[in-house]
Amino acid sequence: MRLPLSLLLVAVFSSIIAAAFQGQSNVVLVVFEDQVMLKTHSRFVDSLKAIGKTVEVKQANSESFDLRADGEYVYDSIVLLCPTATKMERKLSLDSLVRFVDAGHNLFVAAGHGYSDYTSKVASSIGVDLDYKRNKMTDHQQPFQSLDDGSHTIIRAGGLVQSKYLFGDENIKASDIVFSGPGATLFTDNELIDKVMWGSGSCYSTDDSRRPLSKIPRVAGAASVLAAALSTRTESRASYFGSIDTLSNDAFDKAGKKHEKALTSFLAWTVGHAGVLRTRNLVHSSIDDSGSLANEFRVKDTIKFSIDVQEWDGGKGVWSPYVADDMQVEFVMLDPWVRERLHYSGNENGTYTATIPVPDQIGVYKFNIQYFRPGLSPIVLMKVVPVRPYLHNEYERFIGMASPYYASSFSMLIGVFLLGLVILYGNKGEDGEHAKAD
Repeated sequence: MRLPLSLLLVAVFSSIIAAAFQGQSNVVLVVFEDQVMLKTHSRFVDSLKAIGKTVEVKQANSESFDLRADGEYVYDSIVLLCPTATKMERKLSLDSLVRFVDAGHNLFVAAGHGYSDYTSKVASSIGVDLDYKRNKMTDHQQPFQSLDDGSHTIIRAGGLVQSKYLFGDENIKASDIVFSGPGATLFTDNELIDKVMWGSGSCYSTDDSRRPLSKIPRVAGAASVLAAALSTRTESRASYFGSIDTLSNDAFDKAGKKHEKALTSFLAWTVGHAGVLRTRNLVHSSIDDSGSLANEFRVKDTIKFSIDVQEWDGGKGVWSPYVADDMQVEFVMLDPWVRERLHYSGNENGTYTATIPVPDQIGVYKFNIQYFRPGLSPIVLMKVVPVRPYLHNEYERFIGMASPYYASSFSMLIGVFLLGLVILYGNKGEDGEHAKAD
């Protein structure tokens, strides 16, 4: 019985290791304001189930939100669809959400007209500064007629980042997306967050769209942020959308399929279904016969650099090669000394290669890749290597550039030899004449 028992133990431990290797659970916590919103926004939530996520739904008035169990996070992502909830701070504190994202998990927050202070604080924590809670974005030139009541506060987006990862299709236009809610801007001290959807040049934020403006609006034009996305250095994501009303089933029906696809794709991106990159198998070696160690190089060497870059295919559930022609690697000592393009090799591992000439300057260098593209996980990679001078036994026996020195040395030797001959034999005739005279 020992052999079957040992095999069983191996299988159990293998499954534990495999589960740990996956790193994250597949459960998404969705927080609604009430039971009514659960019904009116069911299609938005069902889009998570369509991509294979397990959805756990709670109302904002639930007794507690236990994010951790046995020291581990229970959820992979949190979706907050409760913009006016006022008592969330005690149940799901801002600090706990920040720690949740810092630990490598994802957060989606939706705002709306009359948002609560809690929603404002959550948005601020990811770099979004909301306009006054009673204000709405207004556009008298591009209202969405099918939902508008004459106030022109249900508007079309003026621009968006063209990314298949963020919005599901590069052919989706900004005018396909409908918005109704407060405007926002981005804090300038957060370099990781980007606006991915903004208003048109004719839109502005006001608390009464039927009354002429008496002062310059705080948010207006293309500077207004309708949606924003953040990719952290821990490979987690946080996103903001300012219109809870246009996430409803009714808005999906009236705004059209492209509106629904764009916003459900934005949610899918937030929970890590698309645009996730990883790097593997960084290898560097000298292609010259320099005899250098694996982690050091010699001046004037030629380095072969390779790295695998892969993209998560959420539909198939596998890692596939990421194909691009705009990736670069730098060889840096304070400043980049060499910058080379990474070329895709075409294999199934997504291997990129580059040939890097080592400068004629000793010091401590680093391979540096910084790849930032809209909708993709940032690649920030650094590997430090030393560059040494030639050893004494590595120089060539004769160096062509030293020919003048060689010539001067040999000419001096020849001169000394000739001078010796002159001294030894040049005065023999005079010695003979002196002898005869004596």
